[in-house]
Amino acid sequence: MQHTPKNISQSFQNSKITFLGTGSATGVPIIGCTCAICSSEEPKNKRTRSSLFLQNSEISLLIDTGPDLRFQLLREKITEIDAVLFTHSHMDHIAGFDELRAFCWETQKSIPIYAHPYCLKQLKKCFPWTFQNKKGFLRYTRIQAHKIRTKPFKIGDIKITPLPVFHDNLPTLGFLIHLNNGKSFAYIPDVCKFPNETLEKIKGIDILILNALREAPAQKHLCFTEALKISSQIKAKQTYFTHFSHDVDYQVFLSHLPKDIFLSYDGLQISL
Repeated sequence: MQHTPKNISQSFQNSKITFLGTGSATGVPIIGCTCAICSSEEPKNKRTRSSLFLQNSEISLLIDTGPDLRFQLLREKITEIDAVLFTHSHMDHIAGFDELRAFCWETQKSIPIYAHPYCLKQLKKCFPWTFQNKKGFLRYTRIQAHKIRTKPFKIGDIKITPLPVFHDNLPTLGFLIHLNNGKSFAYIPDVCKFPNETLEKIKGIDILILNALREAPAQKHLCFTEALKISSQIKAKQTYFTHFSHDVDYQVFLSHLPKDIFLSYDGLQISL
């Protein structure tokens, strides 16, 4: 039976999560595909590449810059970004990086970005001009690069703990985010297996946002059965699945989920 998230606005005052995108690397619909999901008229089956935005009275924080970033920012009317976190360097999570230039135009502002050293290396290889920070090029993206691995750090009043996970063969992070009211959520959009240390850090959190690619097993991502098992181990108060392929029909899968587990969709907002 379908269910909707509880009203948790009293628990997370003045903060909001927006799911900018909830799709896998191809997005949905897939170019050239005529399957039932790609042809669906259901709005929640239309998925841009996965990304998340957190905003409160102090900070506007973006996680990942996929190839649909420009469209996502315009759709959600986002006009300020104070910092960017990166989960990993696959193109569906970094290809829109240079769209950050819009937040540097006509100012001397450089945007702080936080990523694993390998991800920073790949960003520099793909977008070398953004790392030059030349004063004469005001319409270029300008960034302040910060290397992160496992050590917690703060952006404004938000504490962030990088969460190493296994995904493909390159360094990949999720993020545990603690708000100043004591509440917490974790965002882990690409994962196939968890180190025990990461699982221990996120047990009992308020909200878990987790990759659940499709029903059938997948080599580099959690499938629904695996994601449900991880969710039961973590015991978050609420879990939202994300990063779906075109095998996921929103209404069908939603109707089979346990209590307090939900499917995200593009544009979904959670008041914190």
